[in-house]
Amino acid sequence: CRLGSSLSELWEAPFIDELRKPPTGQHKEGDVVLEPLLETDLSEFASIHEDCLRLIEESDAGLYEEAVTYVTRLKLFAGRGIAAFSSPRVFGAVFLRLPEPEVPLGPYWLEHIAHETSHLALNALSAHAPLLENPGEIHEAPIRPDPRPLYQVLHGTFVLSRQLRLLTEISQNQPDSFDAEGPLEETREAYSRGYDTLRAFARWTEPGARLFDSFAAS
Repeated sequence: CRLGSSLSELWEAPFIDELRKPPTGQHKEGDVVLEPLLETDLSEFASIHEDCLRLIEESDAGLYEEAVTYVTRLKLFAGRGIAAFSSPRVFGAVFLRLPEPEVPLGPYWLEHIAHETSHLALNALSAHAPLLENPGEIHEAPIRPDPRPLYQVLHGTFVLSRQLRLLTEISQNQPDSFDAEGPLEETREAYSRGYDTLRAFARWTEPGARLFDSFAAS
């Protein structure tokens, strides 16, 4: 994985420009701020990323393999309105905002790397076969306060299932790494909301049904 500032490569600019625009009618200009860190020494964050990957490897080998396979660029930025994101349009790149100084870097890093790695994994899977027969239906979402299309509910629930698995393993077997109990409970509650929505409303294709069955098994 190549770690560096956002906007340090030519392909990023059009993508970043779109993100800076209001994504919906509920957002106004300037709500999303992404500032590159081209003059900042980022070596400290490279070691934090290595520590994060080591903890993931020790706790969840499958998630670790996905992280080192799918995440080829880690693009850091400062700003507000968005903490981290990835996209099939720039597959392999994860953009991560540096948090406020009072936020512990380790847990923050772990949460977002696990989150965005899981989005990339699901994007790779869904690129080969549709998972839902009704992806556009609007229903309650597990993370966002407003209702979302079911394909977004699926993404959120899939990500939460991975984070739940990872945090459970850390809390049980590596409790000295950091206090995972608070994030674990929040993740469990959000995952339950997403799972219940999918169970009630999703119409699955065959690959999608297998994926959903794996949620309960994990």
